[in-house]
Amino acid sequence: MTLDEAWAEAEAALPEGWRIDTLRIGRNYPHEPEVEWVVWAEKPDYFAPRDGRTAFGSGPTPTAALQALAAALRETPA
Repeated sequence: MTLDEAWAEAEAALPEGWRIDTLRIGRNYPHEPEVEWVVWAEKPDYFAPRDGRTAFGSGPTPTAALQALAAALRETPA
């Protein structure tokens, strides 16, 4: 799967009103030696708490992270 295809898959899995917010490379914790790609999606709402309004995916490549996000979004209630 190409990066463009993975991005399109993740966008198609977004619940209404959600957006892909961040795709970055980094560590989840400073003591972890492995670097991975992380992608976040959120439902922006200034007045609502963030709980239940974010989802993320991670993987060794941007494509893998986007595919993980798409899978997480398919399990997220709208």
